[in-house]
Amino acid sequence: MNQPGKLSRRDVLKWGVVASGASLLAGCATNEAGGTAKKSPSSAPPDPTNGWPTASPESQGVDSRMLERLPKYVAERMPELHGLVLVRHGHLVWERYFPAQERDLVWTGGGQGLELPWSEPYATGESANQLHNVKSVTKCFVSALVEIAISKGLMKPQQTLGDFLPSAFTEGVDPKKRRISVENLLTMRSGLEWEELGMIAGRWVQSGDPFGFTMREQKVVAEPGERWDYSSADTHVLSACLTAATGMPALEFADRHLFSRLGIRARRWSADTRGYTIGASELCLTPRDMAKLGLLYLHRGRWDGEPVVPEEWVALTIAPQPGVTSDTILGYLASAGVPTNEDMRRYRQGYGYKWWRGTLAGHPTYYAAGHGGQYVFVFDDLDLVVVQTAKSRLEPQDLFSPPRSVGDRLFSGYKLMEDLVLPAVT
Repeated sequence: MNQPGKLSRRDVLKWGVVASGASLLAGCATNEAGGTAKKSPSSAPPDPTNGWPTASPESQGVDSRMLERLPKYVAERMPELHGLVLVRHGHLVWERYFPAQERDLVWTGGGQGLELPWSEPYATGESANQLHNVKSVTKCFVSALVEIAISKGLMKPQQTLGDFLPSAFTEGVDPKKRRISVENLLTMRSGLEWEELGMIAGRWVQSGDPFGFTMREQKVVAEPGERWDYSSADTHVLSACLTAATGMPALEFADRHLFSRLGIRARRWSADTRGYTIGASELCLTPRDMAKLGLLYLHRGRWDGEPVVPEEWVALTIAPQPGVTSDTILGYLASAGVPTNEDMRRYRQGYGYKWWRGTLAGHPTYYAAGHGGQYVFVFDDLDLVVVQTAKSRLEPQDLFSPPRSVGDRLFSGYKLMEDLVLPAVT
């Protein structure tokens, strides 16, 4: 029998998409401090503000013959894959897409019990120009936006909910929440009650007012900064703080200060009933534009030689937090009923400011990860960015249909990297 407030493994699949699930199917990854980036050739192209420069795989040290095995690999081992993009030495060298249907969560309320409110299906994976829901990769974009706001003097890491949103502290709201800081929210250390794959996360989505739900319903269970607990709610509150600090929704701030700098023009990003851009998930981008985030961090926050995110913030963002180890992360996954194995210790070695860290095929990596298998992997030592998109709404058959095991589905994105992608890179 399940414990009250917790979901069985099959129930988790019915949620299919609370942004945080991203973390579960995503990973964690990188070397001790981000590693030493492998230098690009002297002919490295300018950053792709106006479109990716392309090159043959072989000219950038990638074996196309190995990658051409992908369709067979997908058919036999990873049918949920929607897209794969490789960027080496700043060049787009390889991409493949697999047509599919996706749905987004609806954030204006609805659903009951284990059912969440979903949009109508839409096509994706048919071409490089189609948007895909990046799920919790969104969190890494929010992290970048907050760091940009800090660099502009609009926010400070130690400012709190009480500073930004005093009007939210109405009668019945625990005043201890006033002390939760921007840094606490960036590091998933708010101290608020949460179970990423529990009933509380479903109620949070169904409410149509996730910020209000956090203020009214989530109890303070630890001192801010005291313990790490992966929480989609934390990142949505961070979006609300960003709006209060800048006077505009996170999407508008992104358009002005991040997307326009990177040449990201096609995008979709939901908001809640208060107008707050959903901080936890629901940003939709093309896989090529997802890769731009990886390239920005590979270049330590610089784009065409100009700073976008301060280098010192990039270093802090991709570094593992003290005390958040593979043991911490595996314990968190086990408590949520997610199957793990020893490989997961390599995949999830730590967690920074919304970025995971780990090691794949002997290569340290830091990466953004989203529910269902949305990834932006960055490899400093290989001067490589890899994007994966996949089916984000999981159904029971996705995990339980023979001959696949639950582990096969949960770890498939990592296995693809180790079986096919990284062996092709020299």
